Amino acid sequence: MTISAMPVGSRALHRPANPSVLALLLALALPGTQVLGQDAAPRMHRLVGTVQDSTSAGPLAGALVQLVSLDNRAWARSAISRADGGFVFDSLPPGAYALGYLHPRLDSLHLEPPLREVRVPGADSLALLAVPSVAAIARAACPDAPLADDEALFIGRLRPSREGVPASFGRVSVTWSETVIGGGVEQRRPAIIAETDGDGRFVICGVPAAAPTLVQGISERGETGVLELQAPASRLLLRDLFTAPIDRVWIAAPVDTGGSTDSTDRDAPVDSLALLRGPGWLRGAVLTADGTPISRARVRVRGSPAEALSDSLGRFELRGLPLGTHALEAIALGYAPLRQAADIAESDTARLVVTMSPADVTLDTVRVLGERVVPFWKREFDTRRKQGMGRFIDEAAIARRNPMLVTDMLAGLPGMTLRTGLFTSQSRLLMRTTGGYCAPNVIVNGMLVDVADIGIDGFVSATQLVGVEVYRSAILRPAEFPIQRKCGLIVLWTGVRQEQPR
Repeated sequence: MTISAMPVGSRALHRPANPSVLALLLALALPGTQVLGQDAAPRMHRLVGTVQDSTSAGPLAGALVQLVSLDNRAWARSAISRADGGFVFDSLPPGAYALGYLHPRLDSLHLEPPLREVRVPGADSLALLAVPSVAAIARAACPDAPLADDEALFIGRLRPSREGVPASFGRVSVTWSETVIGGGVEQRRPAIIAETDGDGRFVICGVPAAAPTLVQGISERGETGVLELQAPASRLLLRDLFTAPIDRVWIAAPVDTGGSTDSTDRDAPVDSLALLRGPGWLRGAVLTADGTPISRARVRVRGSPAEALSDSLGRFELRGLPLGTHALEAIALGYAPLRQAADIAESDTARLVVTMSPADVTLDTVRVLGERVVPFWKREFDTRRKQGMGRFIDEAAIARRNPMLVTDMLAGLPGMTLRTGLFTSQSRLLMRTTGGYCAPNVIVNGMLVDVADIGIDGFVSATQLVGVEVYRSAILRPAEFPIQRKCGLIVLWTGVRQEQPR
């Protein structure tokens, strides 16, 4: 079928001012027809596709998808991917195109925007764009050290908490605990330290995939707190860290002696504690996984004196906090203690959601008839306590203090101090002696363990601590406790705590 062009001035058809509009309409309405006297208008086509995130095995929503003609670089179109990752470009003339997308996910992975060539019409009229898989990212980021099955990749950026020029130099430290069983039981604390590039970006290969790690960043603009992070199931940990100058206030720390009769300990000078403060403001809510509010949860930022109890809706607010990324800690009756990283700013624009899980073991109320059975360790504990050779803190005293971490309590005892270095691997729990400070011997439930720094928190949870013995000198220690260095001794006992915080 052909349609002849009407002569100029004919009244049979009103002709648009632009002849190409009529040609385009006819070509779309009657595919395959030609308009005499003009070049045939090309048939328009559709390009349909999806954007997938291989690192999370799901669609990538909100990606800015761009299409540029390779025949005419001035011709370009863009679309935003939907919640299912899909996108559509309509009314495309035939030709070759460059297809790509932009998304914050790419920036966080330190990846350049991917580009691919598609032809319209053609097999590529159904296009797929994707973030590379974790394995592909790891091969590119760690060419000399391939990831093992139990290792993860940590990628992020060290950024100033206040707007400004990023630091030109920074370091991120990752440490963790390893128990090695050979001729004996040895506790190790490996560490990886990575330097950032000029834009604050860092990549750390070989991070444990199934265990929590302690992370700290430092730059010319300040430092972060000590954070506890764990890689997700994908084995890709993505986390930016915000640094800021930290204002430390040194105060004397009163100590509960727990009934000690050791005159040497009682007369010892009280150590000072460093409290962190600043103009930071943090507001949020403590919830269960299904969104149920948790009331009377105790929330604090580690190292800061600020503390809050969540209300009936789970809401809390903390002020006077140090700026930057710090460790938020929360405890609530019936729930497992929680630690997570929190980015603290000078306003309350961000609302933090703290999700707590029920405790692993829940005991029903039981009625017990008969005499109380005293554990063997407790009988020996009470016997040594009567001898008055050391400092003893029993379960009741521990429950009253209700420490978040074991080191929180030990570092506040007379003669004990927590030396904090630039990185967590340089922080050590030390005991004062006549010649200065030394790393104490540590025994957990009767077994000697090698803990020379804050790694003691990797051995013992503060919620399970039921007894503490501190001997300031190796000479004063009971003979049944072995030591491996000429320093004092800390003995820790764990179990199901019967005393409740008051």
